[in-house]
Amino acid sequence: MPHLSEPPPSWYADPIWLSGGASFELDGQFSMARGSIKGIGALFTPPGALHIGWNREPNWNALDQSGFPCVILDLPPGMTCEGDSSWSIQQRHTRQLHWNLEDGDPVNQLPNHRLKQIRKGDRNGLRLELTDDAERILELHQAARQRKNLNSNVSVTRAQLEKILESPHQTAGVVLDQNDRDVASAVFLHEKGRTIYAFGGQRRSKESAWASVILIAAGLRSAYQRGNTCFDFGGSMDPGVDQFYAEFGAQPVPKLRCIRIARWARPWLRLTRPDLFDSNSSSRQHP
Repeated sequence: MPHLSEPPPSWYADPIWLSGGASFELDGQFSMARGSIKGIGALFTPPGALHIGWNREPNWNALDQSGFPCVILDLPPGMTCEGDSSWSIQQRHTRQLHWNLEDGDPVNQLPNHRLKQIRKGDRNGLRLELTDDAERILELHQAARQRKNLNSNVSVTRAQLEKILESPHQTAGVVLDQNDRDVASAVFLHEKGRTIYAFGGQRRSKESAWASVILIAAGLRSAYQRGNTCFDFGGSMDPGVDQFYAEFGAQPVPKLRCIRIARWARPWLRLTRPDLFDSNSSSRQHP
């Protein structure tokens, strides 16, 4: 299907995403959220975003001069931290699949065991349905987060989904079982050259694994049909989920979290947010 407008270079800097109300632009470069973390004024990656929205390389001086005692940036995959020694870095990763358009539908290139799961889901009556219903996506997304004890602001997520589903540069789907009950859902965000797997959710059942594979296959196919050559799984700190992505053949790509905390705020945040000081965080070294 032809699309009249170009996909955004970065989904999380796109006006449709920003209009959801969770973000603002700093120095016209990238979008962040501003608020507080345990009572400390902070800039941070907007809720729901996998990384900061960006139009060009971050202005690290602008961040240093922003006046916020706590700044947390999740950089896009492959981007390096160019801040000074006051920044610390947590090493993370996402997983990506790449293909050549000349090779045809990337779904046909998936490992055999994933193709078998798709066929097994089909035999058991699972079917994919495209949707623009934010509540269906939200319900399954929240169910997954609650099962994993992950915090989520329902009102912010609902506002984001309602705006995102108005865009022509997304594909949203739900997999239903043979009794027409929603089992799993996801939204695929199409950037220029890349598609991002976002807002995944499911209800645990014997069919949920098959349903998730069917959804991802649909996301891969929609990416290919739009001329994209990269599918980004979004990354996960959950080893089981990361392994699930790896079994599609997706390769790890570095993704950095950059953190700067004022000295006076460190004792309180070390006590209340120890994850900001995890052992995988290392001081930024410069010659």
